[in-house]
Amino acid sequence: MAGKNPIFMKVLSWLLIFSLINTTVGCNYYTYKSDATPSIEKLDKLKNSPNYIIVHRADQAFNLANVRVDQQAQTISGVLVALSPDHKKYLETKSFPGSANRYKKKGKDASPFVVNEVHFYVKDLGLSEGESITLTPASLEKVEVYDPDTGATTASHIFGGLGILAGIYLLIGIIILLTKSSCPFVFVNNGEEYVFAGEIYSGAIFESIERDDYLMLPTILSDSVLEIKVANKLKEKQYINQLGVMQVGHAVGTQVLPDRNGNMHVITKPVKMTKAMVDNLEITELLQHHDSTHFTFNAESGEDYFNDVVLTFPKPNSANKEGHLVMHTKNSLWGDYLFGEFTKLFGSKYSSWIEKQNKKPTEETASWAVDQGLAMKVYVEINKEWKFVDIVDLVGPLAFRDVVVPIDLGSHQEETVRIKLSSGFMMWDVDYAAMDYSSDAGINVKYVNASQAITHEGKDVLASLSKKDANYLAQEVTGDEVVVGFPISKPFEEGIAYDYILHSRGYYQHVRDYEGSPEITTLLSFKLQGRFSRFSKEKYDEMNQLLQVTEISASIKK
Repeated sequence: MAGKNPIFMKVLSWLLIFSLINTTVGCNYYTYKSDATPSIEKLDKLKNSPNYIIVHRADQAFNLANVRVDQQAQTISGVLVALSPDHKKYLETKSFPGSANRYKKKGKDASPFVVNEVHFYVKDLGLSEGESITLTPASLEKVEVYDPDTGATTASHIFGGLGILAGIYLLIGIIILLTKSSCPFVFVNNGEEYVFAGEIYSGAIFESIERDDYLMLPTILSDSVLEIKVANKLKEKQYINQLGVMQVGHAVGTQVLPDRNGNMHVITKPVKMTKAMVDNLEITELLQHHDSTHFTFNAESGEDYFNDVVLTFPKPNSANKEGHLVMHTKNSLWGDYLFGEFTKLFGSKYSSWIEKQNKKPTEETASWAVDQGLAMKVYVEINKEWKFVDIVDLVGPLAFRDVVVPIDLGSHQEETVRIKLSSGFMMWDVDYAAMDYSSDAGINVKYVNASQAITHEGKDVLASLSKKDANYLAQEVTGDEVVVGFPISKPFEEGIAYDYILHSRGYYQHVRDYEGSPEITTLLSFKLQGRFSRFSKEKYDEMNQLLQVTEISASIKK
């Protein structure tokens, strides 16, 4: 039976991953979220670029330009201007939120910017071009925010390209994929349900490399409590050392992002790159926008198949001595699959290998991940030489994350800033990159400890999460969950906005029951620098070859 054939299942799994990797081709969809009671704080956030606000009244629609928000007066104002052609094509959505709406990125009727649209539906207010208007939350019937629907896009590739029957079999491949590896999942209570926020301390799969992580949380609606859920959804054991929340106050109209050490940085006016190059291939347009198109570090010409992306940014005369490299990025699903293939090489000795890694010095284990290309390295060009800046810690394969890397420009004399990103073959996806030169002044950070922590079994585990110590909350069974509440208050200060960052510390370990003898010779080769990147390319070539054979076989049968 085909469903029990290991080669057949391997092909299906690869087809699924290959479809997920290539979601930039073919059909694309967006969904929308509707809010009938938007607060002025939420409207304030929505005005920021690259959002494009469209005001509706009956069959009229205009762009709201020169947007200003007065939180004290609870108003949002601007000027109504004609819609640009790109934003006229997808004004009608399906009748209920969460539905997938199809749009085109390329060719006739293309409008790739639809996913940046925010729609205000006003009550009893006439609209005319060139008019200045002032709105309050009460004058809005509803607000709709558009977002890419990557799930619908992926489904269109799977079912559209392979047919219904193959699609059903690929659901088995999805199960295989989702029972592999990841890291603790974080969900935030938005007042109605728990929504997925991201993954924490990804890659900390040994006790020896336990680490801190800082995850930006979605907009918080409550003024009194922030409630998150941390869940073990996969075949792994998770150990949470500490959970806390950082309440960050900053000027309205600015954004704050935490670096990997938990330091906050102000992002005011991100500057677009003028060029992005991978060898002789220009990918500037690919990385200039927050959208669903991204670079997968799949160039094949570098040493050990490492990929170096060189980004060039203009540098204004008023630039500070520290720049902020901002990226929208994540680890690849391919990399997640690949690490599973690597661990299979240990066979029945996998558990013994884990125990050895748990006892190794932190520096040794962490440097291996860097040398193999699992962590992304960042460099800046100073006096025509590349100077290492920092790494980007793993963030997980299931959700893009906005990250910031501070760049020391104290000795930088050039008129442009050149940044190099280096990664192993297909280990990362980068959707967007920009440079910001804002000062980090004016940030107010308040650390909030949890007030309650209850497991799904009703057990109070607050003491296990309150500080960094030897007392861990262990989530050792798939399905284990803990709901943690943080008391928050949003003191009203004119011109101040608030963001919330989850500070977590811990590690996790995959649960695997491999059989057979370890492949010693192959495993020893991974002591060489860059071997994992070459392993990625080898597996990628193997996949392509197997898929080609499968296609030929299918053609013969026809």
